[in-house]
Amino acid sequence: MAKILPVIIDFRNEIERYGLAEKQTAAQTAAQTAAQTADTTKQVTLQIPKTVWKNPKRVAAGKAVAEKMRRAREEQNKKIAEADAIIANERLRKLQEEARKAEEAVALS
Repeated sequence: MAKILPVIIDFRNEIERYGLAEKQTAAQTAAQTAAQTADTTKQVTLQIPKTVWKNPKRVAAGKAVAEKMRRAREEQNKKIAEADAIIANERLRKLQEEARKAEEAVALS
């Protein structure tokens, strides 16, 4: 019995150590998670600074082309809206003319 008692005590000590280590790991994990969620500006994919830089002239040219295309698209949309208005007015004029002719025909009958 004397031999079994020290083994049980050692076993309990090991359990306490394991439990304590597990708590420390959980605390460390929580601290790491908090640190990661707090820093939203941290790079996710690449930890090494980028050594290749974009050509500023090429970037400026791309922006100029994009602006030109945007303006052309807006101008085209304005022209389409004007054409739709002209077509609608023409249809309205034709319908009013037909209605006037129908009223004259009823008045003559």
